[in-house]
Amino acid sequence: MFFVKVLEHRIHLHPSFFGAQASAYILDQLYRDREGSNTGTMMIVAIIDVDDISEPKIVPGSGYAEYDVSFRAIVWRPFRGEVVDGMVSSVVNNGFFVDVGGLSVFVSKAMIPQQLKYTVEGATPSFTDGVDQTVERGSQVRLRIKGIRGEMGQMFAIGSIREDYLGYANVIPITRAAFGMLMASLTVLYCNNRLAAITGYPQTDGKLANPICISGGRDKAQLSWSISAAFWKTDLVMRTILSESMM
Repeated sequence: MFFVKVLEHRIHLHPSFFGAQASAYILDQLYRDREGSNTGTMMIVAIIDVDDISEPKIVPGSGYAEYDVSFRAIVWRPFRGEVVDGMVSSVVNNGFFVDVGGLSVFVSKAMIPQQLKYTVEGATPSFTDGVDQTVERGSQVRLRIKGIRGEMGQMFAIGSIREDYLGYANVIPITRAAFGMLMASLTVLYCNNRLAAITGYPQTDGKLANPICISGGRDKAQLSWSISAAFWKTDLVMRTILSESMM
């Protein structure tokens, strides 16, 4: 599930960056370090606002300045019992692995319907019923998370497709161009401590209004592309929407 969560991050700044632009360097470092990162329990999709940057502290023996940054971000955190969509990354004789964004889910043979049999016929190994359902590398599947284990920078889970409405999902493919146009049309505004998403720009007297709206040091277009890039980096969209042929 997706949430807006307040987080903290500690940044060390080299003395060569001390000066009037120090805050800009800190923000750039924050976005590089945290956007698209996996904490082991959740994935940070996009930073939407920086609440506070602490006063610097000199790190003894190094000369670096230490800053504690408080920020708000859109995060994705999977839960036990949640139904998610993902893409099969590999198939083995005792089950298959599914990538759900930054989460790797293993579906064992015991959690696969009995009518789906393992076979090595064809181009790749698969589980198939011989009629209209074939789970192979690149297939889209819908599963229920049964258990989750997290480590620093990684998340693992076990799942099941042995329930009604779970299993092979016939997803309509979308081209990269169409996806790019979709994300380009999504404009994100963060004003008055609120996050609002709209499609297109507002009109004034029949003409497009100025699309730039400064928010937290980032204009609207920059923030939109920041979130778009985070989705691409984490594969949350790529692995649940785009077909294998488009990757």
